[in-house]
Amino acid sequence: MQDLPSRRRFLELLGAGSCLGLTGCGSGDEDTPNAPAGMAGGNIDDLAPGTLRVLTGFSAYIGRDDDGVYAMSSICTHLGCDMTKQGSVSATQIACNCHGSRYDANGEVTSGPAVATLTHYEVEIDADGEITVHGDKKVSAETRLAVTS
Repeated sequence: MQDLPSRRRFLELLGAGSCLGLTGCGSGDEDTPNAPAGMAGGNIDDLAPGTLRVLTGFSAYIGRDDDGVYAMSSICTHLGCDMTKQGSVSATQIACNCHGSRYDANGEVTSGPAVATLTHYEVEIDADGEITVHGDKKVSAETRLAVTS
């Protein structure tokens, strides 16, 4: 008699099959894979309040609201799709095209199947206004770097 996989293993395999052919689709258990310690975020003068945009070259977003500058992962918390490649972003919403999850501009889930908030990262601005996002330093979703100018 042939050994059959356990029910759990079968469901894991079935779930992995739903991601076949989708680049950037992972297990959903990871944050931004290998998020760099210092991601260049541009200059603060180019990031107006009410802005949310892709952090070019990285799996992350950078935003600015009335409280300051913030950054977060673009990896969907459902199954790990990179929404910079398989999604869209506007000033008010982030959408994952893999399975339909939606997030608000702060990374809070507004519709599933995702249930967890996007991971936020520490942000730094130097004397010349250059923004650095520290992908190796997680912060709460409420954390903002105040902009004084």
